[in-house]
Amino acid sequence: MKFKSEKGFTLIDITVALIVVLAFMSLISVLFFNLTKSSKSIERESDATFIATSVIEDVKAQDYFNIALTNNSIISDNNISSENGLNVVKVGSNEQYKYLDGSTVKVSIPDGYTCILTVQNYVPRDKIEANPNYAETDLVKLVSAEVMYRVGGETKSVQIKTSIVNDNN
Repeated sequence: MKFKSEKGFTLIDITVALIVVLAFMSLISVLFFNLTKSSKSIERESDATFIATSVIEDVKAQDYFNIALTNNSIISDNNISSENGLNVVKVGSNEQYKYLDGSTVKVSIPDGYTCILTVQNYVPRDKIEANPNYAETDLVKLVSAEVMYRVGGETKSVQIKTSIVNDNN
């Protein structure tokens, strides 16, 4: 008795093929999800950097004597902090940073971002140790803009610092 060769797929062949295809598709979907998440994180960080830079540039564009201190504590090179800053939020908010002439920061902060602006006098530590009265001078202001945002359920931040020198002396 001679058996005729039956061509086709068995149930086992089809099951193995489906398992291989599903494994490949799940791998591709995980890679796509991670790529999207990374892209969104980079986009949010880029936006936060742009906001912080814009706020710093707005402060630097002001006259030195128009820039208000956010607190009166002197900071030196071993004590740099962004605490006690004023919130810079959307236009129309009562918590917006105000210059001494009453104007406010011209940068609009989009939803989902919070910016804390800190402006303090900066005096080098060795100058204060040599002459305690030197701390009362107003030669340099340290400006810090910290922008906080949420991505993937966690809070991240970007901080930019610069100094502005009183060139009127």
